Amino acid sequence: MEKIPKFVCAIILSLVAVAETTNDSQQRWCCKSQAELDKCRHLQTLITSDDKVVFQFGCVYAAGTSECIQKIKNGEADLMFLDGGDIYRSEEFLSVVAAEDYGEGDASYYAVAVVKNSGNEDLDILKLLDEDEVGRFKSCHTGVGKTSGWNTPIGWIARQMNLTEIDGRIKLYDPFHSSCAPGANNPLYMDKLPKPHDTEKWCQLCIGDGNGNHKCDRDNDEQYYGYAGAFRCLKEGGGDIAFVKHTTVPVDEHDNYSLLCPEGGRAHPSEWKHCTFARVPAHGLMMRSNTTLEAARDVYEKLLFAQENMLEADFLSYGGITNLLWKSSTKQFLDVSNDGNVMTSREYLGIEYYCNMKTLDGAILPWECVSQ
Repeated sequence: MEKIPKFVCAIILSLVAVAETTNDSQQRWCCKSQAELDKCRHLQTLITSDDKVVFQFGCVYAAGTSECIQKIKNGEADLMFLDGGDIYRSEEFLSVVAAEDYGEGDASYYAVAVVKNSGNEDLDILKLLDEDEVGRFKSCHTGVGKTSGWNTPIGWIARQMNLTEIDGRIKLYDPFHSSCAPGANNPLYMDKLPKPHDTEKWCQLCIGDGNGNHKCDRDNDEQYYGYAGAFRCLKEGGGDIAFVKHTTVPVDEHDNYSLLCPEGGRAHPSEWKHCTFARVPAHGLMMRSNTTLEAARDVYEKLLFAQENMLEADFLSYGGITNLLWKSSTKQFLDVSNDGNVMTSREYLGIEYYCNMKTLDGAILPWECVSQ
């Protein structure tokens, strides 16, 4: 019997792998890192006791959030969760079909600043506004352009300093010595940095994948990316302050950390409601803006079915990595359809957050912001 050439075998195996990952009837989930792709493919293998597929989505890989957004826009993928900052940047061509709920019963969460109880006992948020303290403290961010890790604190600092450019736009202010702000070295996000755009400084505390690669990448290949990554940067990476959300600090570690309050002073992590910088939109599940209500509800039902039928361990993490595909602190997924229609990005973000982002962008404010 004649042997099949090796290159033919390789092609066959590739086609089999693609067939296992997606088919024409599946909506395709965009995975922004190899770890997310691995989890997505793992979830595809889960079967219920009555032989139903638990995770009824295809898996598509992209090198980071921006590439994922582009793939969805181009019709090469169909959906992914995005934070408020990324939703804002893609508002023209994406709509929101579901949202993460972190236990508050609504599609929102709270931005906080976390510090260790040991070391820098005199660190107060108001010191970031003191020009005599500039360059003293090191910061950990979830990612440039991210809601609680960047837009909220950098915007808050800028508004408090009330410095303006020659043309009247708000001037971003940098009070830090060094940082890990994943994405700072990406040309797509450099304009979000305070001037001068010192990418080396904003990436200095980042560590990449631990093997010398992917340093400062705006995805899970950078170990200090996201909420868990920013907290890890604070915990072990030399950072003095981490900008995260109210559920990031593990409950069993609460007594080792404090929150810095915007009015000054500190609070226990359990007192986040009284020590928060902003209530901000939760991560939303995004699809193209022409998505029908029927398609949106189909995706929502599949998402609920998946959560109800997978083990908690599979929902929370994969390979020891948390916050893959969705945030591990998610308690449930919410339907955000608006009066029988798919919700637009602007409706989901809310006018206050939307106008804040317009201000930080130095854009001409639309009438609804001016009239606020």
